[in-house]
Amino acid sequence: MAVMFSTKTYQYMRWAGCAVGVSMATFVAARALASQVIAKDILDTHVVIVGGGYAGGAVATDLKNKMKYTLIDAKDKFHHNWAAQRSCVEEGFAAKTFIPYEPQYDDNFKRGKVVSIDPERKNVKLDNGETLTFDYLVISTGTGGPFPGKLALGCDSQTAIDNYEKLRKKIVQANSVTVIGGGAMGVEIAGDIKEDFKDKVVTLIHPHDQLIDKKIPDSMQKLVKDRLTKLGVVTILGERVTNMKEVMQNDKATVQTDKQKSITADLVIPATGLKIHTSAYSNTPLNEKMESNGQLRVNEFMQVEGFENIFAVGDCNNVPERKLGMLAVNQGSNAAVNILAHANGKALTKYSQGRAPFTVCIGRTGGATQLPFWGLVVGDWMTTKIKANDVCLGVVWKSMGQTPPK
Repeated sequence: MAVMFSTKTYQYMRWAGCAVGVSMATFVAARALASQVIAKDILDTHVVIVGGGYAGGAVATDLKNKMKYTLIDAKDKFHHNWAAQRSCVEEGFAAKTFIPYEPQYDDNFKRGKVVSIDPERKNVKLDNGETLTFDYLVISTGTGGPFPGKLALGCDSQTAIDNYEKLRKKIVQANSVTVIGGGAMGVEIAGDIKEDFKDKVVTLIHPHDQLIDKKIPDSMQKLVKDRLTKLGVVTILGERVTNMKEVMQNDKATVQTDKQKSITADLVIPATGLKIHTSAYSNTPLNEKMESNGQLRVNEFMQVEGFENIFAVGDCNNVPERKLGMLAVNQGSNAAVNILAHANGKALTKYSQGRAPFTVCIGRTGGATQLPFWGLVVGDWMTTKIKANDVCLGVVWKSMGQTPPK
């Protein structure tokens, strides 16, 4: 790793050199040579990034041409899962949500699943037996959950596209659809289905009285519920599904709740809670740094507790802010800045908790958004402009240095 000298140190070296008869020209030449060695050393420093989602991708993008890096992901392409709900209803849309890694990261992208991390030996092992050594490690493994909101770890893009198209056809054929889970994804799926297929009976079941989560203000809660009502989505709140395992075995099922309610549907779609992907680090010394939910404890510089050269960003760390894609990008960029600073012997930059709009699009033409300033909450028009219209497809493709297909 490079060693950097302060200005005072260089002045001292200059004076010392003069004292023993070393000319200024010789010293300048030596200093220039040292700078070249240092620059080369920094470029040869290897950063391994485990997880190529929003946060991990941001790290890789910000390290391009500055350090040697390897971005590892179990998927063959980046999945823009903000747009999962639109993939369920629009023919051909799912293919647009998968963005190739190679044009952005070239040979620095490696497909594989990390099965172990050895912090002491500074290496990671992949499921194919390959071992990669690192100077710095960034863990950005993200979360998993049920399809269609999330994909199985390692699912290839064509399989996922086929699965979205199969689901879309089932939605088209169904007269009634029940979505289980009223978090952001469940609300968005129910909204898109009902707006695109107005003749269908769409029911949303959630175990709590509040949709999305308890953090959103009452004004946003009201907008979300009013929008669902306006579209005609039937909401059943404060009731928990008791036969989830049975329901998920068949498309058509009768959903039972703990309030003795029965809802028969031609199609049931799960949109239940997310879980941190911990398989890369849960059986390593890093498991001592895990919270009960699987998140890694980090300091204000995104470094995993007790490790100067290991960072965690995005869903898999315990930074107390809403887990949004935009904020994951901010965390990734902060980690990249600090890796470069640490390698250069410079002071690290504290992560300043980001500010980003929290947008829930409920159909193509509306929803609710909490803006990142003054606690303002806005409705359909602004939400459509921010996300609902194209679910940020163009922005994300641009961030990957590419143009979305038409």
